[in-house]
Amino acid sequence: MTNTVSKLKGGDRRSIGNVSAVVAAVGKKPGLFKDRVGGLFDPNPIVRMRAADAMEKCAADDPRLWQPFKRPG
Repeated sequence: MTNTVSKLKGGDRRSIGNVSAVVAAVGKKPGLFKDRVGGLFDPNPIVRMRAADAMEKCAADDPRLWQPFKRPG
């Protein structure tokens, strides 16, 4: 597990945890965005929820982050 995904652990589903720190990290280093995709498949439901939240917030700032994951056509 990458360091940024590990920041999404802990707490409960009512909190966003360290999502803002992860979004800031991706803003500085966009290559970290792909780690959020991996977080969607984490066995921990809290990590999955927060990874999706972080991805949504990152992509709102820079929609080009989704480009490598789009299907052709």
